[in-house]
Amino acid sequence: ITTAATIAHLVVQNGSAMNAGGVYAASALTVTGGVFRQNGAFFGSGGGALVLGPASVTGAVFQGNFATNDGGGLFVSSTLALSGTQFLSNSALGFYGGGATTGGGGVFVLGSAVVTGAVFHSGYSASFGGGLLVGSTLELTGTRFLSNTAQIDGGGAFAAGTVVVTGSVFEANQALAGNGGALYVSSTLTLVDARFFSNTAVLGGGGAFVAGAVVVTGSVFEVNYGSVGGGLYGLSAVVLTGTHFLSNTAVSVVLGGGGAFVAGAVVVTGSVFEANQALAGN
Repeated sequence: ITTAATIAHLVVQNGSAMNAGGVYAASALTVTGGVFRQNGAFFGSGGGALVLGPASVTGAVFQGNFATNDGGGLFVSSTLALSGTQFLSNSALGFYGGGATTGGGGVFVLGSAVVTGAVFHSGYSASFGGGLLVGSTLELTGTRFLSNTAQIDGGGAFAAGTVVVTGSVFEANQALAGNGGALYVSSTLTLVDARFFSNTAVLGGGGAFVAGAVVVTGSVFEVNYGSVGGGLYGLSAVVLTGTHFLSNTAVSVVLGGGGAFVAGAVVVTGSVFEANQALAGN
């Protein structure tokens, strides 16, 4: 597609190309409904679809797509507005050409993203963001990340900018060799009514790893596992209000922090730490 376009209720399946196995859009693209299934970008990005402008996707399904570079399901070079869409078993598979790592098993977005009522399930990235990778700011509302895997950081989602999460669930995601079993944030994070359950990181932050300041309200970190900060790892200031840390585990022989590990200032109000453990540290 060479100009700005809208596609609705279209089934795109079993496509293959060097880039954009299903749909290649050279400008802005709006997608309403439809299914992108079993498409592959064999030497590039955007297994299901590749969009070189802003993208808006509502009520679609991306399933079983793959890319050898970025964005197994969807690659967007600009901004993304995503609503009511499912990403199921999409993969960013490995290395391209001998050097470039991959990212965004389900979705790779270079710009900012607003995601509402979406599902990311069983995505895989050979580096960052098993379900979703965003290169700028991210707003998540009513979204679920279930059983996604990143080989390095951000098993569920990876964001390079400021992140705001409201009413969302991260469950059974894993970072196999890095930080942020469910969520990795390079900047600041605001969490409201979020749940992190049974996520795992080999390094820091079984639930979430955050490089900037963190504000958490009315959220739950339960049965997460990491080397440092079983539930939450914060490298800067952390403010916790009405939040519950239950049965999280850290195993570092030097640091620890079964429920949470915080390197900066901490303010805790009306919160509960229960049955967390640091197996070999503090």
